[in-house]
Amino acid sequence: MTLVLKNVREWSASNGAETTDFLIEDGQISRKEPEITAPQDATIIDGKGLLALPGFVNAHAHIDKSWLHRDWVSNRAEPSTQGRISFEREKRDEFNIPSTQVTETVLCQMLAFGTTRIRSHIDVDLGVGLRGLETVAEAVENLQNAVEVEVVAFPRDGVIRRPGVRDLLEKSCEPWRRSYRWSRSLPD
Repeated sequence: MTLVLKNVREWSASNGAETTDFLIEDGQISRKEPEITAPQDATIIDGKGLLALPGFVNAHAHIDKSWLHRDWVSNRAEPSTQGRISFEREKRDEFNIPSTQVTETVLCQMLAFGTTRIRSHIDVDLGVGLRGLETVAEAVENLQNAVEVEVVAFPRDGVIRRPGVRDLLEKSCEPWRRSYRWSRSLPD
């Protein structure tokens, strides 16, 4: 895909109010000049003198278990971290968490506000297994990779006290995990 972004102000202290055009080919800026003649097959967008910024980065998210656009559910757990974790673990299947549709909705909301890169902690435990990772991968794929997601397999409920979780973390790092960058958090 070829795109010409015309009449935008570049993010630069020296540029001031001058506008420029960007030629974007296959998702990469290939040229910038004050006036670019668009190739015949190009999509042209008039930036109307607005500021062109790079995509924002959300460095800490949990996109696998969002409640965005869902009804409020009161957390009736005991008032401790473990109580909240247990309540969430008990209720997540009832509330369809993780969900590809909800994860896509979260990603679209982030994209709408300019976030194009996300580092997300995805729950990996004995109850959910690798379903959260698979859900996120499917949502990103459905959005045709419009957003880059770096994943941290997150053993929120513990590794030491939950035998089998370490094995799940190892599986989460297998190379078959499509083309996403998968990080791992394992104790030494």
